[in-house]
Amino acid sequence: MTDPRPKAGSARSTLLELPGPRSGEGPARIPAVDPARPRSYRAAPAGRIWRFLTALGVPGWILCTNCTCEGEKRAPYTPFGIASTLPADVASQPASEVASPTAKAFQPIASRFHAPPEPAVDLGNQPFAAPEGLLFEHSLETDLDADGRPELIAWLVPRALKGPPSGLWLLSRQSSAARLAAPPGFLPVGTDCTSEAALDQTGHRSVTLRVAVRCEQPRQAGAPTEALLVLAPLKPRSEMLRLRLAARHADETFSVQVNSTDRDGDGHDDVLVKFTLSTLDPAHEASALFGWLDRSAGLSRDLPETERSFADIGSVSVVRAQGNNTSKSVAQRVANARRLFGALCAEGGSFKLTVGDGEALPCGNLQAARDFYAQAEVTAALAQSDPYEALAAFRRADWFGGALSLRTRSKLEKAILDTVPQKQVQVTELDIKVRTSSANLGLSPLSFVDNESLLIQTEEGIQRFALAGESAGQLSDVSDEFDRWPLAVQGPAGETLLSLTFPCEAPTLALQGSGPGGNLLTVGTTDWLSPRPGLCRAGNRFDAPSVAPVRWTTEGLSALLDGVWVGPAQTVGLRGSALSPNGDHRVTTTPLGLLVGGRERAEFWKLDAGIRTVSHCVINNSGSRVACVDGGKRVLWLTEPSEHAAPGEASGAPQPGAPPSGTTISAP
Repeated sequence: MTDPRPKAGSARSTLLELPGPRSGEGPARIPAVDPARPRSYRAAPAGRIWRFLTALGVPGWILCTNCTCEGEKRAPYTPFGIASTLPADVASQPASEVASPTAKAFQPIASRFHAPPEPAVDLGNQPFAAPEGLLFEHSLETDLDADGRPELIAWLVPRALKGPPSGLWLLSRQSSAARLAAPPGFLPVGTDCTSEAALDQTGHRSVTLRVAVRCEQPRQAGAPTEALLVLAPLKPRSEMLRLRLAARHADETFSVQVNSTDRDGDGHDDVLVKFTLSTLDPAHEASALFGWLDRSAGLSRDLPETERSFADIGSVSVVRAQGNNTSKSVAQRVANARRLFGALCAEGGSFKLTVGDGEALPCGNLQAARDFYAQAEVTAALAQSDPYEALAAFRRADWFGGALSLRTRSKLEKAILDTVPQKQVQVTELDIKVRTSSANLGLSPLSFVDNESLLIQTEEGIQRFALAGESAGQLSDVSDEFDRWPLAVQGPAGETLLSLTFPCEAPTLALQGSGPGGNLLTVGTTDWLSPRPGLCRAGNRFDAPSVAPVRWTTEGLSALLDGVWVGPAQTVGLRGSALSPNGDHRVTTTPLGLLVGGRERAEFWKLDAGIRTVSHCVINNSGSRVACVDGGKRVLWLTEPSEHAAPGEASGAPQPGAPPSGTTISAP
């Protein structure tokens, strides 16, 4: 872990960050505009006259002579965050993202870190001693009440340098020392644990303290390891906000920034916390805002601030998804936003953030954000000419906090069907039942040998179904020619593939198997995010992806999740896999029908409404025929109509001896 503290005697960065610092504020963002919502105005006449006239029902466009309507202007703006200097043009930013225009501009003040801790520091250019038995580790000289007489906010540690630190203190020459906050009692303790503190003045009359504890031995999963406190030291009840943060996943870089200036112009410091998460590339980071306003009864949550910040990520991603180059980063940014949702929001079911009493924080109505994320992912995949990713993104859209709106679902389905060609297919049901397997994730009991014959594994042996030639439509027993292939997928070291898991304590889906001794182990990893809340909340439901194992070598397990490769891509699959024998084609079951694809094309084969369930589909070398197992364990033979006949087949009429065609399924 990188030590976030500066060298002794130096001023720390004015950004209050957890491990994993960020440089800059990321790319400019475009505010989300929802046509279904009424237009709002960024700038407006202030004061009692405005509130009085609007209360009487006078339209805003009459009162506002210099307003900019969000529906008419979509110029990029810079998202909010504490910076070492304030933006030159504060008025160009949304009002929700900056301090109130009536508040004085504030430059955050960094504390001074003392290594080793010191018995005295300067206060007003004069030495000031710590209380007896204590030493200064962090000191912050400030004038909170603007009376010209400085105060000292200090994080003090015992002089013996053993045991827990003493806490945060308010010191001055005019009054006796007062302890503002003790070390948070919910943080882990032990001889294997070390703590680090960070202190900054983040508002005119408020400071922010962060305490992080790192232990060599693992503690209870989900237990808080960091505390963030915002305090108004001169108030009788100094603590404004206390947050608990649990450890994040190892592949995540997470930072926190605090601004506690007056945001609504009432003369009281408020709190705005910005959480930023990234994984592979910091350029694709996602940020969410949690705001509180100081009221007479205490802090009041500004829930719309959080809702807007999540939606902003999506609205920008929708724009980026339409470009050939910018669309390449959309999936990663959306994934980071969904990780933020799972880590911060009570609705995610696996939250890492709670307030001081351990209660999770809701994120409000995120319907707009969910719709934006799905639209961005699907649009980006189609822009990259990847229908498999588009279909996978469409299926996953309901995994995070709730379902898509009907309007967005219809829009995305139409976009996919308008992009991916649809084909009429002929379906013939074969009156033969296949061999079943106890494995949740197994190979198909069907396998094409070539374009002209399909092997069917039954309880009695192996049957060959001829698709062309003089014996077309006939079954023959070929058990003497072909051995049964195992339906359970075996690894090179004797492992067995069991299931796809949807973990709560890990961020991504994993493939679970058993070792030769029966012990459970992870046999494959994915970069697909686990649903939130998913299985983390009892009674929650979601649509699981189709999983088609292809091959398992010493290089790893290869499978198709909704047609998308997981593990090393293969050109040769096991018998019974969804890959054609020559490796040129693959078939995937989707909510919109069978997706059949090759190196140069992909198309939907639509299924009749009477065929509710198909699985274990296989495809021939030319991609012209597919065989699947229906819900009754019978074989369905699907083929393109005669105008798409495979080489060697006559166009227009069936082959001599071929079975009569079943239902012809027409695309809508």
